[in-house]
Amino acid sequence: MATYDILTSLPNRTLFDDRLTLAIEQAKRNKKKLAVMLFDLDRFKEVNDTMGHRAEDQLLKEVGKRTGDLLRKSDTIARMGGDEFLLLLPEISQVEDAIKIARKIINA
Repeated sequence: MATYDILTSLPNRTLFDDRLTLAIEQAKRNKKKLAVMLFDLDRFKEVNDTMGHRAEDQLLKEVGKRTGDLLRKSDTIARMGGDEFLLLLPEISQVEDAIKIARKIINA
């Protein structure tokens, strides 16, 4: 429980940092690329102000689920807190791979 976000059940900052450290070492050793992306939700405060905490919590859970559904099993999505999420995409072939994932997340 110390390494997962209570609300979303996603990895938290501690687990993300551990996975990132490992992914960097593997990328160096295997001469591979990786991507790290941060995103947050526009107008997130408005959800709480107009719909309340329950809607806010449900939105965070749904964002985590939808984003996770777009990723490979080797990728990591973590909730940093509030409406901030971090993605770790180890062993990508090219920068365009990360751009494609970012577009999919925005569309989802």
